[in-house]
Amino acid sequence: MYKRMESRWKKFTGQEKIILPLMHLFLLILSIWVLLPMIYVFFNSFKSVKEFNDSTLALPKVWAWKNYANAFSLTYRNTDILGMFANSLIFTLTFSVANVFSSCMSAYILSKYSFRGRKIIYSVAIVVQILPLFGTAGAGYLLASSLGIVDNIWLMWITACGGFDYTFLIVYSYFKNVSWDYAEAAFIDGAGNFYVFLRIMLPMVSPAVFTMWLSAVISLWGDYMTPMIYLQSHPTLSAGLYNLKTLSAFTEGGTTMYFAALIISVIPVLILYVFTQNKIFSINLEGGIKA
Repeated sequence: MYKRMESRWKKFTGQEKIILPLMHLFLLILSIWVLLPMIYVFFNSFKSVKEFNDSTLALPKVWAWKNYANAFSLTYRNTDILGMFANSLIFTLTFSVANVFSSCMSAYILSKYSFRGRKIIYSVAIVVQILPLFGTAGAGYLLASSLGIVDNIWLMWITACGGFDYTFLIVYSYFKNVSWDYAEAAFIDGAGNFYVFLRIMLPMVSPAVFTMWLSAVISLWGDYMTPMIYLQSHPTLSAGLYNLKTLSAFTEGGTTMYFAALIISVIPVLILYVFTQNKIFSINLEGGIKA
């Protein structure tokens, strides 16, 4: 291995031998800088309140594992950590599946079917990407309220079926590059439109779909604004901990117990990331986004 690295190093020019180490050093410093908040929270989650008040930057002298046990006693709106974890699980899974599936259907129709107004709809989908989230939150709430699904954790996934988001753009580019010959052969054999989409076309873009679903899961797990607006009686981990940050100073165990709860909330995403990181970074946009 060392000889292989040495042979590759000899192929670099003098300028590359200077730039590459500097790039690696910059990326290392940037990685440490990004990880500093998590490192700060992690070590302080093992301190007692007195030790934390004495010094927030020193390593724990006595590792207070009880903070993690006590963190499960934190409650927000009569919901403990385990209840918030269950709400996060329901919210993340239902929203991610609904969002990705509806985006795939929209991308499939707009990329493979020609009809009047198709390009206008696609243009609207592009414009939607630049609208601020806070600007559309009010309209989304009014729509959900009129449907009677506000504060219903089992039906709120309906609001995720917008179909025009980043997932739509990625899957659209994939569908554009998939041959239509397979679908035509299926139509000749008597297959219907939905069958062709679900059993033929969707599996052909499954790597992109799975990658976007993983990205959606990670994003939704950390989303606190949507649950705060739509699921006030069913707080998720992110929404509950966001509101508990101001209350932690008044609880027994204080900030260190709150830090322990933060670490607990991150563990599921870290586990998911470790086992799926190669797929998350496997998106290939060779063809770009085509209208």
